[in-house]
Amino acid sequence: MVGTISLYLKTKFDKRKIVAREEEIVQGAKRKAERIVEEAQERALKVLGEARLGAENRNKKLETRLDRIEEKEVREFRKTLEDVATSVEGEATVVVGQKIDEEVAKARVEIEKYKTQKIKQVDDSIGEIVKETVRKVLGKGITALEHKDLVVQALQEAKENHVL
Repeated sequence: MVGTISLYLKTKFDKRKIVAREEEIVQGAKRKAERIVEEAQERALKVLGEARLGAENRNKKLETRLDRIEEKEVREFRKTLEDVATSVEGEATVVVGQKIDEEVAKARVEIEKYKTQKIKQVDDSIGEIVKETVRKVLGKGITALEHKDLVVQALQEAKENHVL
């Protein structure tokens, strides 16, 4: 009987050791999972920041190119119209001058529309790039609300860190 009690107590003691070891393993797995999630979040924030910077750089480059194109087109247009205007005398000169101003205004409006369209295209593609990047980094897609929350959080952190 003492042997049975001894065996029972040993089994109970072994079971407690096993349960304690299981708890230790579970806690270790939880810590590891938390580290992995934190690292994924950090990488996602880094990727979002890089995407934002890339988008800003593309927007600036696009604006610079569009401004140069606008200036060149306006110069060429003015030169052409001025050449025509110098060949006409009197009242025709006044009419041509008005026409030049109208055409320049139209050209600027068209260029501005084109510029706005291209910037919108870049912004739209950035959103898709960020979604795809987040999906790749986190290994899953996120909802639009989660995406918005991540972007807002990243912007707030950027403001706090004086990045923006």
